[in-house]
Amino acid sequence: MRSFLTGRWTPAAIVAPAMLLLGGGAYAIAAGGGKKISACVHHKGGGLYVGKCARHDKKLIWNVAGLPGTPGHNGQPGGPGPQGPGATTLIFDGTASATPTRQTLGTVIGVTISADCLQPAAGKAQLRVYIQTSDGSWNIDFDGVSDNNGTVADFTASITVPPGTFTTPFNIDTTTAGAAPYTYNRQLNLIQLGPQKGSMVWHEATNATPTSQTCHLSVQAFPSA
Repeated sequence: MRSFLTGRWTPAAIVAPAMLLLGGGAYAIAAGGGKKISACVHHKGGGLYVGKCARHDKKLIWNVAGLPGTPGHNGQPGGPGPQGPGATTLIFDGTASATPTRQTLGTVIGVTISADCLQPAAGKAQLRVYIQTSDGSWNIDFDGVSDNNGTVADFTASITVPPGTFTTPFNIDTTTAGAAPYTYNRQLNLIQLGPQKGSMVWHEATNATPTSQTCHLSVQAFPSA
């Protein structure tokens, strides 16, 4: 009889208890194919050994896996995430002129937008919107609604322009108010697929009264996250 803890052992006796303590699952399966581990307690000194228990020694049996523990406490809430991409708003307001100066409003999602307010004839106002893109391309799907001095219409379309096209400011849209009294409003909702992904809302307006002719453009742009 060999005891692991009393000091009387051979190399083979050391290996068996090591399997019990460090690889008990492997021993139990090899020994019995079940989910239990068994060992013997020497009646003198309490040493453990594996194998058939002697008559005066006690046999111990325990499960390979213990009972599940109680769930741990919930962790602390995480900190705030980073700020998402915000909207950019561009605004143009101008008075109609026979020789207007084009104003650059800014660059959003790869598109530089500019505008001027032309007086094509006495008493009229014409908003001209220009774009120039980072690589000259423009790929959009859009819809909109217009109110041309009381005549309302809606529309939907798409534009696909290859790179190298809009490398300088290009007059992409025009809204004209006829002789006073006259108002023209147009709202455009654009989903931009290139050169950068995002969306834009354009509002264009021209207004002609007997004393003034004006243009307005507002753009709100949202980059894709």
